[in-house]
Amino acid sequence: MDLNLRNKRQHPALKRCTSRYLARLKSNLLNAKQEAEISVPQFSSSLIGRCMVFFFIAILLDAVGFVLFFVGIAAHVSYWDFLVLSGPLLMFLSLLCWILWYLGNLEVPFEELSPI
Repeated sequence: MDLNLRNKRQHPALKRCTSRYLARLKSNLLNAKQEAEISVPQFSSSLIGRCMVFFFIAILLDAVGFVLFFVGIAAHVSYWDFLVLSGPLLMFLSLLCWILWYLGNLEVPFEELSPI
C-alpha cells in the first residue's frame, strides 16, 4: 500500500497536510498491526490448564482453611482449637490437589511414551 501522493499540481500547503495525514495514518496502521500481534492473557482455561476440577478444589480448600484458621485465632469460642487445627489440615489436603493439578498439566512428548 503506497501512502505517498505524487500529484505535482497540488498546492504546497495541501501537500504538507496530506503528507502529515498520510504519515499519521501509516503510523496508526503500524501501531494497530503491532497491537494485533500482542496477545493479552485473559482468564481462560488455558491459564488454569486441563485439570480445572483439581484447581478449583485446591483454591476452595485453601480459602476455607485460611478462614477457619483465622476465625479460630480471632473468635472467642470454646472450640477454637478445632478451628485452628482443622484450617491448616485443609490447607495440607489442598496440597494433594495442587500436586494432582500439576501432574495433570504435564506434557510429555509422544516419543517418550512409546516403549523401548
